[in-house]
Amino acid sequence: EAMGGEALEIGLAEKGLFRAVAVSKSTAEMRVSPAFEWAGEAAEGASLILAGSGRGRISGTVSGANVPVEVTAINTAIPEQLGREKAEQTVAVSNGRYQATDLPPGNYMVLGQGETYSGYVLNVELTAGETATANLAAVEPATVEGTVQIAGEPLPRLTVKLLSETDSTVAPQTATTDAEGRFTFPGLLPDTYSVSATYQSETGELTTRQSVPVTFDASPPAVTLDLTPPTHVQFSIDPATGIAADTEVNLMNKETRQLTKARWVDGSLEAEVPPGQYEIWLGDAVGGIAVVSNDGTGYIRKQ
Repeated sequence: EAMGGEALEIGLAEKGLFRAVAVSKSTAEMRVSPAFEWAGEAAEGASLILAGSGRGRISGTVSGANVPVEVTAINTAIPEQLGREKAEQTVAVSNGRYQATDLPPGNYMVLGQGETYSGYVLNVELTAGETATANLAAVEPATVEGTVQIAGEPLPRLTVKLLSETDSTVAPQTATTDAEGRFTFPGLLPDTYSVSATYQSETGELTTRQSVPVTFDASPPAVTLDLTPPTHVQFSIDPATGIAADTEVNLMNKETRQLTKARWVDGSLEAEVPPGQYEIWLGDAVGGIAVVSNDGTGYIRKQ
């Protein structure tokens, strides 16, 4: 907090690209500095002057739309907790063009949405008093497809679920596998999705999931959901990892990103996981790599 005209010192320990954002307590008026690079604690101090409203506008065209479309400009440089001034603006498209005005400086995501239309542009830089151009083109929906198997055999008539990992407002979808264990989710917009399946076996419930990135410039990878029961694995650990007995260890499958907690038994690390490669997570940091072979042997080494 500072009075108008007062100098304020802020310490930044971490390196990175920053902006300074100031909000008036009385009027909610906002000032946003240009982006600046900070080299860390050892760097020389830098001075910023936040003065003048310096509003700008974003305009452009929307192509490939045959339905009514609205365009939303979202300022990704302004933290949500400073939200007394809206950090986004939505406008209608007229004759294939749009214009969002009176916007504070910053980096914007510009998103166009209609009933059957989606297009977006990321990292639109808007400087004080200027006009930025962001032209939108339709994003072609993608299809995520794959198979579900157990012990190498396809699983027919099984329900597969798809969820967005980033947007809780996106409705979940389900699909049923065919006679060859195949499933399809068409009409997906760019996002990261979680695809999962659950199977009730004679020995209990088996569940698997896989993260699938969908981008506008590449076809999604084919998904294989393997419900083969996990193998009991006892790990050999390279001393160079520094993993001590009784340390909490989690294994994250590099392909499916599924997390499994390991356990210590008489000084040995054990887990129930299928063959594959894993990241070893010690708390919130990666502490090594594990390889589990088809014969059930496991080895942990430094990353």
